[in-house]
This record gives sequence, structure tokens and C-alpha cells, in this order.
Amino acid sequence: MLTLPASDASDAMARTHTSSAGDADDQSSSSASSASSPNRRCRVGARAEPDWVAWTDHTGGDVDREQSPTADNETTRCTWCCQQRIPSTLSDAPLVLLYSSVLLNAAILAAAIWVYAVTSSQLVLAQAADSFLDVGANLVIAYAARVARRPADRDHLYGHQRAEPIGALIVAVITCVVALQVFASAIQSLATQSYPEADVAIAAILGAKGGLKMILIVAILFVTSFRPVESLALYALYIDTRNDIVACVCSLGGFALTKAGYGWGDGMSAIMLSFYVFYNGADLGNDNLIYIMGGAPEKIVMDELRDIAGDVAGVTTVGRIRAQFLGQDLQVDVCIVVPSDILAGEAHDVSVDVQRALEADDRVAVAFVHVDTDDTVERRH
Repeated sequence: MLTLPASDASDAMARTHTSSAGDADDQSSSSASSASSPNRRCRVGARAEPDWVAWTDHTGGDVDREQSPTADNETTRCTWCCQQRIPSTLSDAPLVLLYSSVLLNAAILAAAIWVYAVTSSQLVLAQAADSFLDVGANLVIAYAARVARRPADRDHLYGHQRAEPIGALIVAVITCVVALQVFASAIQSLATQSYPEADVAIAAILGAKGGLKMILIVAILFVTSFRPVESLALYALYIDTRNDIVACVCSLGGFALTKAGYGWGDGMSAIMLSFYVFYNGADLGNDNLIYIMGGAPEKIVMDELRDIAGDVAGVTTVGRIRAQFLGQDLQVDVCIVVPSDILAGEAHDVSVDVQRALEADDRVAVAFVHVDTDDTVERRH
């Protein structure tokens, strides 16, 4: 959105048709959409360019796509007010990795069920429960990743990026449920002193799971160039896989204690493991709430966005700037100040340059720019 002070209305009237102003107080800021040429058109929507997106002039009239602005149209000084942008997505390789993790956990689950039937080990039962929920969690992550790949449509004008943090939040809840289940089972084992025998099959299943998870986590780091946090879906899988590796190491410690004659080692190791898993699940959920609830980025990010807007030619100063998360990307709302002696059309062009500069940043999904003039700012203060 672009707003211009009434002090520039006379200049705008000389070049374009304007809408009538409201009361005297409202005249300090009038919409640039009404102060610009009827021939100047801007695209409705942002970030993507689906076929259904209409074109409209600044007076609110719809225009057919065939009448959309082109570089050869001399009457159209403004091109797209919203750049074509593609939502952050996962490539095919990470999706293959997610589905491979589902198959891996299904195989581990089958092996763990067999070993538990033979040994009655609480550690193996915990591993079986973890693998069962891992299968469901990985399916959720994979589905969320596929949804996040979809472009903008009529019902989701800014894309489907929030699907990834929602999937990660579901994984976080599942992780906490697993931790509570393991804790309850271990307490029951210690209370009844039902200690398992140190069967070699326990060490085999734990070692095999830990080794396979190590391979998986290396694959995740390779696919994400050692930055898994940049993809919420793969980061959730990374956290889950890391928890599994720690769980296997802890479980092998409990097996060693049981082998040495300390039967309580199995249950105690499971209790310590449950605390670790619960903490990581809660931390993962907390990290993703900011993306779902539209939280604000850190101050350093806001300062960087302010600098980007302020470096655009024609911008005197940058006033208010706000931003919130749309999934992993940001929606930015900024107010810029331009010289009072420029024409309305020129101010509009500056606002478009600011918008494009902000949306060129990989962190920004869409930017809305409001324009004020320096003399209006002085009168307000």
C-alpha cells in the first residue's frame, strides 16, 4: 500500500485523476492508488503469479490479463507492484530422504517388536514405541513439506509455507508423548523390579538403530549443506534423528549395567532418556510456534531490513517498520519518507523500488510500502 500526503495532491492532479479527499484530518494522507494514473496498473496478490491473478488499475477497476502492463507499453510507468516470487520449497532430494526415513523406521520397528517379545526389555519397548511414532511423524513431515511446495492460490495468497512449522509442531507433540510413555514404563519396571536379561539381541537392535540413524543424520546434513535449520521439515527430522542416536547410546549404557548385574540400569537409563527426549520435543515446538503465530524476527533482522529500505534512491528516512513470519518467510510493512517536492508518480516509483529491494531478500515473502513526505512528518511532530 502506498500513501501520499495532501501537499502533493496538486502535483498529482496535474498528471492524473484523483479520488475526492475526506475530511481535513484525513487529507494528510491519501492513497497513491487514487493519486496515480488510471493507466498505471499493479498486480493483485503477491509472491506468486497463478493464472487466476487479475490485474487492476489504481481506481479499483479490474483489467483483463491481456491488458496487463508490458515493457513496450509507454503509458504504463509502473510494472508489477509485487514481484513474482516463488515460496521457499523443498527439492525432490529432501522429500526422498523423508520417505526413506519412514521405511527405515518401519524396519527398525519390526525388529524391535521381535526383540521385545523375546527379552521383555523396557529399553527395547521404548525403542519400539519411538520407532512407531517416528513412522507417523515422518509421514506428517513429508506431507507438510509437499503442501509447503504448493504455489499461492485463491485461498492462500501468500503460499502454503506455514504447513512446514505445523508439521514440525506435530512432531514435537509426538516426541513429548513418547517421552512420557517411556518415563511411565520405566517407573513401572523399577517399581515391580521386573528387570530384563542382558540378551545379546538387545545390544544388536540398539547398535543397528544407532548406526542407521547416524547414516541418516549425515545424509540430512549433506542435503542441507550442514544448515538443517533452513528447512523446518528437515530440521524436525534432524532433531528426531539426533534424539534417536542419543537414545541408542543411553540405552546401550543401560544394557551394559544390566549385563554387569545391575538390573535397575535398564529402567534408570530409560528415565534419563525420557527427560532428554521431552526437553528436545518441547524446544522444537517452542521454536516453531513463532512461525505459526506470526511472531516478529529478531532486532538485528529488523535493522537489516530498515537499512535495505533506507539505501533505495529517493528515500530520505525510514519511519515505522514492522514484520511478521508467514511460515519461515517474512511479511514486511514499512513507511518511508520522501522529499516533499517530488510528484506523486515519482513517489510511487520510489515505493516500488523499496518493495522490490525488500522482496529481493531471501527472508522476505512480501513487502508493503507506505509513503510520507518530510514536510508532513515535520507537521506531525
